[in-house]
Amino acid sequence: MGYLSESVVERVKNLTVPSIPRQLLLAVILAIIGAVLFGPQPSLDYTFQQVGNIFLDLLKMIVVPIAFFSITSSIMHLGTERLRHLSARFLLLMVGMSLVGFSMGFVFMSAVPIAPFSVSHITVDVKSISAPTVLEFIRGCIPVNPFQALASGNMLQIITLSLFIGLAAKNSSVASGFSAAQSICIRVANLVMYTAPFGVFCLLYPVVANNLAGIVMAYLQMTLVLIAGVLLYMLLVCLPLLYVCKQAPVRYFRTIILQDVIGAIAGGSMTYLAPRIANLKENTVLDHDVIDFFVPLTAVLTRMGSTICVGIYTVFAASIFNISLSWEQIVICAFLTIIALMCAPGIIGGTLMDCAIIWAAIGIPIEAIAYIAGIDYIMDVLRTILNIQGGEIITACMNRFSTTTVLKERM
Repeated sequence: MGYLSESVVERVKNLTVPSIPRQLLLAVILAIIGAVLFGPQPSLDYTFQQVGNIFLDLLKMIVVPIAFFSITSSIMHLGTERLRHLSARFLLLMVGMSLVGFSMGFVFMSAVPIAPFSVSHITVDVKSISAPTVLEFIRGCIPVNPFQALASGNMLQIITLSLFIGLAAKNSSVASGFSAAQSICIRVANLVMYTAPFGVFCLLYPVVANNLAGIVMAYLQMTLVLIAGVLLYMLLVCLPLLYVCKQAPVRYFRTIILQDVIGAIAGGSMTYLAPRIANLKENTVLDHDVIDFFVPLTAVLTRMGSTICVGIYTVFAASIFNISLSWEQIVICAFLTIIALMCAPGIIGGTLMDCAIIWAAIGIPIEAIAYIAGIDYIMDVLRTILNIQGGEIITACMNRFSTTTVLKERM
């Protein structure tokens, strides 16, 4: 038994993360092929629904713990001292670029007539949320009973609780404990994601069988909107920022774009960190201290492409459940997008888990994730190009304001 336990543990540790997004895409393809060949299968509806709901319940199980421990752990490790070393320019630039990204994704997707996408076979409790005043909103964010906030999944109160605990904790052992808890949650979340291909197939098959054209068109719309959003973001945000910060925009852009694409295909900003740093040092005039400091930092804290993608996903999710979002909910969603993506842990399909956290706060059913998971593999490669590039643009901008003396005050 001891040997068996060790063997199982080793298998869990060595799970191949990149295979899951491909399996999700395969699940969508199989659902489409099966629906075309065999059509609706009423005798299997109960089985499809129960298997799909098992996946959704497992997903809901981990959303609150991953949000609480990840955000708290991130704040603890960042700390008040490190926050002081991050200049106001950096924080404003990061937040501003992220808000622009979310706004572009949300507005562009809202402008597209979304294809009919019926999910009437799924029963969810969609709660109507009345618009609070500013003071009511602030009060609503305070977890008067922290345990009730955690039990009910009140995400705004959970985030507030995480911020207070993260800023107040100064003991390294406490931070280590939260890091360990976050690590456990990430492992559980990754295990849950291994059920996703089965859940997505079972939830998607009835939808495809009844409306094949709608789902194919919806996926195509989201992909095209993201491509347009990424290209326009580069043109309207990245290039002007380089010009304002007295960099040669076209030359700098030509230096980084190939590395951005290769990095996206290779697995992301953190996976392809060393070649990017080497490329900037060899082919740009940026201060090496600036590169060493801000490239790793932005790889963790900034995800501009993902903000566009969350905006797209949010509009799509709201539309398939016929939810009209108020402007207050949209504002909350925008700022929660920044917080969630800053604290995004290494979870398979991390942006999907971020969406679960964000949507829980504004009343969009988490069930919508099942209808997005299949296309997320393609969307991930596209958004990662901008995720990587956003950090390099911020690095170039901060080179304009930072000095070697300031950068020696390391985190």
